[in-house]
Amino acid sequence: MKMNSRFPLVAELIAEFLGTFVLILLGTGVVAMVVLFPSQTPGEIIHGGYTNITLGWGLAVTMGIYIAGKISGAHLNPAVTLALAVFRGFSWRKVLPYSIAQTAGAFAAAALVYQNYLPAFRQVDPQLEKTAGVFTTFSLSHRVAGGISGPGDRYRLTLAPHFCYH
Repeated sequence: MKMNSRFPLVAELIAEFLGTFVLILLGTGVVAMVVLFPSQTPGEIIHGGYTNITLGWGLAVTMGIYIAGKISGAHLNPAVTLALAVFRGFSWRKVLPYSIAQTAGAFAAAALVYQNYLPAFRQVDPQLEKTAGVFTTFSLSHRVAGGISGPGDRYRLTLAPHFCYH
């Protein structure tokens, strides 16, 4: 994947920051909406549920790719950037800057979602002990004793689509 970049590195980093920002903003935003404002009726569309989360994350990924795709390739994830460097010839000198930009975009978006929904977080979970799932994913073994999932599962699932399409 040796690309002749038409854009300076700064433009690529801004694209990665903004693409990751939008991805996490929309993705965690829809999860926060569903978790913090649960429906009283199972299957009710107004308050959301599984369908809203999957559609929200799908649109979040799409929007992130639209924002960053033509400028940086829309890695939007340090694991993807590292994998592209290892297996597809992405420049090693760009791995750390891309990863920093992606992480900064993700943290900024998560902070904005948290700030936006803070009153609802405090109402639903005053000690902030049960709503971490809005911002993270836990492995099956974390939830079920003796589970089959390990810490690497998330990265394997994250990388799989990129090897199919790049």
